[in-house]
Amino acid sequence: MTTGHPPPEPGSMRAQLRRRLQYLDELLKGGLDDYFTRDDDPDARQAVREQIQQYIAQAERVLSSLPDSVPFSVQQVLMDVPVQVVDEETGAPESFTVVGPTEVDASAGMISFLSPLGSALLLKRVRETVVLEAPGGRFTFRVAEIGKTAGE
Repeated sequence: MTTGHPPPEPGSMRAQLRRRLQYLDELLKGGLDDYFTRDDDPDARQAVREQIQQYIAQAERVLSSLPDSVPFSVQQVLMDVPVQVVDEETGAPESFTVVGPTEVDASAGMISFLSPLGSALLLKRVRETVVLEAPGGRFTFRVAEIGKTAGE
């Protein structure tokens, strides 16, 4: 099983993103099945695999388009980068960071990329919305800021 991934260090987002891409590549090569049971829908498993591949491709494009001399900033939600969303119903801001499944800490806003919200947020841009259908109802969040947490 692929082990957890350390949280980003200040000023090292490029290196963190490169390590994260390596982690995801390793996960695709053998560790992803650890997060599914034999009874899980194979189509759902394949959809997650395809989403990870799409994320890797997009994140690699982001990395290759930014020379090392340019300060790192992102226009899309990436793993390890804080994102502030606004609940469209209540107007309440919430902050999340999408991480690997072994790094989840709900009290710190660290959510798995395998969770419905985590997977829906990946690669979204500011002002895009995410709609989640859950047993508790329908929830709509708008991406407000990328790279900052609520109150920053």
